[in-house]
Order: sequence, then structure tokens, then C-alpha cells
Amino acid sequence: MHGGPFEGGRVDDSLVQLTDVAPTLLDAAGVEDSTVCEQVQGRSFHPDATSAPREAAYAEYVTPQPSIEVLEDRVGPLPDRVYGYDRSIRAIRTDDWKLIRGSDGSRELYRVGDDPDETEDLAADERRLEELGYLQ
Repeated sequence: MHGGPFEGGRVDDSLVQLTDVAPTLLDAAGVEDSTVCEQVQGRSFHPDATSAPREAAYAEYVTPQPSIEVLEDRVGPLPDRVYGYDRSIRAIRTDDWKLIRGSDGSRELYRVGDDPDETEDLAADERRLEELGYLQ
């Protein structure tokens, strides 16, 4: 793909997710064919895009790759701490909050607006989770 010059130095704090990459690349390449653009999900975060910013971004980690079983076959017994990663997770992120839920029932909640490094897990605060029910 050949394109025009790109200017660096621009910072954009908008929420994006993996599905936003394809429409962004189409915008960067100047593709305007509606039959192509209608087939992709997501929102472009190209500087010239007209799509509205997201209120929330979603992410999902379905299963470890390679699987725990494949790792055991390749290297033998694994340390116990590795098995904690043998789960799927789903996350939702807004400007202020991030909620992570694991298939093992685990939950993590961070106020990323004030704690961008996610150092204080607030998931034990049931009242807070109820207030943020829209994230679940």
C-alpha cells in the first residue's frame, strides 16, 4: 500500500478496540467504496474519520495459545502459577473504569481515570459493582 505522508506527534486518548483497525486502515488508504466499507466492523480512528468516539471498548481473550495441554506436552510439568492463566477473560473499558471478568469467576475493577496503572483492584466493593452494573 502506498499512501501520502503521515504526520507524527498526534496523541489521541479515544477508546479503540481491535475491530477498529480495519476501518482505520481503509480510511488511511483512501478506500471509499461503500460495498467494502460496509463489510467491516468497528470505527475508524483515522484523523479524518467522521465516526463518533466510543463510550466503551471491549476485549476478549478466549483461550491461552498455545493451550496448557500443548505446553505440558512440549515442556513437561508446569509450575502451579501457570494454571492461573488457563481461563478466558472479558473486559470492558470506559474513560473512567475497567472491569475484567474471568471464566473462573474472578473479577477485577479499576478506576483507570485515577489509577491508570491499575494498582488498586476495587472488585471487592460490591456496592461499587452494583453502581457500575452497566459495565456487566
